[in-house]
Amino acid sequence: MRYHWIEDIEEFCKIAREWDEALAASTGYNPFLFSDFIITWWKYFNDNYALRIFVVYDGGNIAGGIPLYI
Repeated sequence: MRYHWIEDIEEFCKIAREWDEALAASTGYNPFLFSDFIITWWKYFNDNYALRIFVVYDGGNIAGGIPLYI
């Protein structure tokens, strides 16, 4: 396993499809974690905060993650 911190919404957009696939495959359905919501949320509510999205990879695939801001 490895992890990666994303600090730019454009970088997140590059993995959005894979993020959504991992979320859809999980047993914990949460519509607020899908990439469309995260991208829209950030567009309107960033207010000069620092974006931090924690992504965990297992064998090259996304195994989990959480969107945050500071």
